[in-house]
Amino acid sequence: MHNNTLNLDFYFYYLMIGIILTGGLSAFLYWQGGRFLMEAFQKDENFARRTNSMLLVGFILLNFGYIFLTANPGIDIVNTNHLFEKLVYRIGIFIIILAVEHTCSLIGLYVIRQRRKVKTNIENSEY
Repeated sequence: MHNNTLNLDFYFYYLMIGIILTGGLSAFLYWQGGRFLMEAFQKDENFARRTNSMLLVGFILLNFGYIFLTANPGIDIVNTNHLFEKLVYRIGIFIIILAVEHTCSLIGLYVIRQRRKVKTNIENSEY
């Protein structure tokens, strides 16, 4: 195969895999996150729903931005083995970034939840 064809194959597969991973994970996190946010925001359904939507948009934009910025393979891909190696490496890095993003979001929501609990306990003890 010609190098240009392999480079185009890399772009296509990398973008498709990244978009599918982002889309699937964002749908799952949005669906599951709503329940978690309801508890974190003490059953304030409207606030939890709006927060979940904003988190979804941020998640998608951040990941699509990363995918498109890193789509360039950096060097000419010389054969299908090289194509596969580059794809596996880039997708692996992307999955690690998704995991870090998710963990940071959970930590942030946990901190918010703990602060709300402390605030509620202080308000309840004052009366």
